[in-house]
Amino acid sequence: MALKGISLAGMLFVLHSAEAQKVSFSWLPNGEADLAGYRVYYGTASRNYTQVLNVGNTNRATVSNLVAGTTYYFALSAYDTVGLESAFTSEIVYSVPIPEPPATLQIRVTSARKTILTLTGPTNRNYDIEASADLKTWSSLGTIGTGATGSAVLTENNPQSRVMRFYRARRV
Repeated sequence: MALKGISLAGMLFVLHSAEAQKVSFSWLPNGEADLAGYRVYYGTASRNYTQVLNVGNTNRATVSNLVAGTTYYFALSAYDTVGLESAFTSEIVYSVPIPEPPATLQIRVTSARKTILTLTGPTNRNYDIEASADLKTWSSLGTIGTGATGSAVLTENNPQSRVMRFYRARRV
């Protein structure tokens, strides 16, 4: 078997989270009649693959448990029913993103019944500050940006009749 016609078509990144870093991709199938399956090779150095994933006769694969901040190199091969294996495809390089730390919202009420909302988080990000009396219906108080300091302040005047208020920050 000459094992030809296999090319990695592209990667579809499906999940980026601190708990389960993974990457999924698909490729154009090999059309040879004696094709038995594919293997995905990967590692943290170019053309030095320390892991192999035998995906069988499908043109999709997901590689899980990747480490945030690490660069991975991927290549694919096809193999036939007698075990002959093709050369590797062109290499694809993927750097797993480092999750951005969450923003925190500090709430302080002054003696004049003003609520001072201080948001601290990643620099140069915009957040919509929302308020609710019942945790069901939320209304926007405004949008603030953290700028180069990673901090922003929003002040809300509270009427005497307001007993309880909940706040949240949503990245926009």
